[in-house]
Amino acid sequence: QRVLFVNEDDDISHVNISAASSNTSEAGGKATIEIVLDTKPYDDVTVTATVDSAMAIVAPAVLTFTPSSWNVTQNVTLTGQDTDFKESGAHPYNVSWAVGSDDDLYAVLVPSATTLFNDDNDTSFVIVSEASTNTTEAGGEAAFTVALGSDPLAAVTVTAVSEDAAEGTVLAASASLTFTSDSWKTPQTVTVRGADDLLDDHAVDYNVSVSVAAGSDSQYEALESQEVHLTNEDDDTSDVTVDAASGNTTEAGGRAAIGVSLDSEPYADVTVNVLVDATMATASPEALTFTAGSWNVTQSVTLTGADTDFKDTGAHPYSVQFSVVSDDSQYDAVVPPVTSLFNDDNDTSLFHVSKASANTSETGQEAHFTVVLGTEPLSAVSFDILSDDRSEGAVVSQQLTFTPSDWSQPQTATVRGQDDFLDDVTKYNISVTVASGSDPKYLALPAQRVLFVNEDDDISHVNISAASSNTSEAGGKATIEIVLDTKPYDDVTVTATVDSAMAIVAPAVLTFTPSSWNVTQNVTLTGQDTDFKESGAHPYNVSW
Repeated sequence: QRVLFVNEDDDISHVNISAASSNTSEAGGKATIEIVLDTKPYDDVTVTATVDSAMAIVAPAVLTFTPSSWNVTQNVTLTGQDTDFKESGAHPYNVSWAVGSDDDLYAVLVPSATTLFNDDNDTSFVIVSEASTNTTEAGGEAAFTVALGSDPLAAVTVTAVSEDAAEGTVLAASASLTFTSDSWKTPQTVTVRGADDLLDDHAVDYNVSVSVAAGSDSQYEALESQEVHLTNEDDDTSDVTVDAASGNTTEAGGRAAIGVSLDSEPYADVTVNVLVDATMATASPEALTFTAGSWNVTQSVTLTGADTDFKDTGAHPYSVQFSVVSDDSQYDAVVPPVTSLFNDDNDTSLFHVSKASANTSETGQEAHFTVVLGTEPLSAVSFDILSDDRSEGAVVSQQLTFTPSDWSQPQTATVRGQDDFLDDVTKYNISVTVASGSDPKYLALPAQRVLFVNEDDDISHVNISAASSNTSEAGGKATIEIVLDTKPYDDVTVTATVDSAMAIVAPAVLTFTPSSWNVTQNVTLTGQDTDFKESGAHPYNVSW
């Protein structure tokens, strides 16, 4: 006979999962979780760990317990990952668990998820680039970029203010920049324009202050301001301009005037002394004083011809010299040009040439001057009118002829400005010479010159086109065309630099010469494959 017994079990199929040993961190800090079975299984049991976000990675992700190793504790390690999440301290995440086995008692188990925190390592900061170039007193602009270093909790407004508005000002459109959670890492551009003054102050350094405005994300609002260093290049020169004489003086007391002015505002009073050979003429006044308030007002020196005992050989040449005295060291060192003119004899043949009516220009603008005889000739008198620089000014009518019947009627010579491709403003002279075969008394007279200025219409500028297309991570290419707007005086190199690993540029350096300046050259950008998160097209910049 048999007696039936039942032995009641005291074991329960269960996966024992410990709490995490610590938090992970964005700096790569690790945490450990221990896993072990509470009872011996009938078959192998797998425990799979899955992290529910990009906060951490788990290794190993799968643990296997066998009927012989079920009671040996195994570990999974969680390694924190760096994120761009808003700055709110530790970021929570979960590890979920899945159990797999042919042991039905274990196969049905669903362990509870384990919650951990990934400690933040991001700090709030503003990224400010250096200025792209110098500003200039001619209005030349410079730019720099601003971006945030981490995702803000609220909007951040960054303001840019020049610390010396007399040297450079921030354009209103870029003086206040707003960054949001969607745009915080996209650089925005601040443009600074050089301010003009009238002083020869050389290049002046100044700063633009970049600060976070009140009312912004509190973590950003607490940041100290930053400074961008710029230099405003000068366009002024300490110099004295001496105009050509209004005409010749004469031994009969005829007068001529010379205009004198400064080219830039002085730091101290400037005295220009006038020295002339008293046997030829007298000057009034003999000294001109320019102040910071009157430097740009032309002052006139009047020359009165003196009668001489020289033989009557026509017009007598003489010079007017100028010297400068000033506590402004730059003006004190200036040596003004000498002005030459003639004291016409009151008994001999002579001719008068006026000043230019205006400047010529490279756009073809014309200017004029007149020629007239001083005494009646015995026969016809012709003048050759020639330019000493035909690349700047060309004479329209190259010869004027006077006869005994029209000698006292002024005739007009016309000069037309010539174009070039250089960024220049050039002075040149038109000579008035008595032509061969003229009245012998006039033939002996020296040539006279008329000073002209040919105003420029060219601006030195590098013309950079927009990119032909986007590049791509598959190696797609884009082309940018570069050409100079004006002919340079020397070779010009243009260097292209990509601000990230998004693309490579070739060639990186282009050279334009005075003979090839107007030939367009290309740089090619080839996209590079990156490990950035897939969020569409990735922006990058090419600086020059």
